[in-house]
Amino acid sequence: MDMNELLSAISNMLEQTLEEKLEQKLEEKLDQKLEEKLDQKLEEKLDRKLEEKLDRKLDQKLEPIHKRLDSMDIRFDRIEGRLDHVETRLDSMDIRFDKVESGLSAVKAGQLTMQKKICEIDRTVNDTYQLALDAFGTSTENRQWLKKMQEA
Repeated sequence: MDMNELLSAISNMLEQTLEEKLEQKLEEKLDQKLEEKLDQKLEEKLDRKLEEKLDRKLDQKLEPIHKRLDSMDIRFDRIEGRLDHVETRLDSMDIRFDKVESGLSAVKAGQLTMQKKICEIDRTVNDTYQLALDAFGTSTENRQWLKKMQEA
């Protein structure tokens, strides 16, 4: 075998080994990429499934609480309606109370006026009484004086 043949044989062997190694490396890379993609897709799908399952489970657990809150909301609406009615009644009572206060103020003012007039009448009666007593006393003194004058 001459040198050319030997070199050709070595070259062929190297080419074949290189092709095999290249093919093996390509296969490994492809397998790795494929595995990564599969893992990613699988993980996404599992995440979605898990999230859906958790959402359903959470909704089931929260359903009684939602029902209870809805019934409380209805009860609060009824209470609010009643309180509106009470507020309306209190407003009308407030108006009536204001009228009573204003009437009471008028009565108080009238009482003060009447007290002043009663005091004036009392003074007038006292003055008249004093005048009558003076007149009576004067007329009694005059009669006594007349009697003394007639007797003399």
